[in-house]
Amino acid sequence: MPWHKHRPDTAHHYRSAAFKRIRKRLLAGNPDCAICGERPARIADHRKPICEGGPTTPENLQAICAPCSLTKTGREGAAMRAARKRARQRQEPGA
Repeated sequence: MPWHKHRPDTAHHYRSAAFKRIRKRLLAGNPDCAICGERPARIADHRKPICEGGPTTPENLQAICAPCSLTKTGREGAAMRAARKRARQRQEPGA
């Protein structure tokens, strides 16, 4: 599930006119997926996620296809869950 579903402030960001302009330019200049190179790019993806401090700048965005976006988002979510689990384990007495 996309991160912005859980963060209303971020969801608003994706609906802004500024983001829509950046997305349109990115996709116009990069018609193929930056990850697989096989499918048309439809998504302006943050290389470094917003939740990790990644800015919405052309340098931090890549044009990717929906299947690659789902895979990347899943990997990022799994990594974040694992990091939270490790942090909890370090905080538990006797861990």
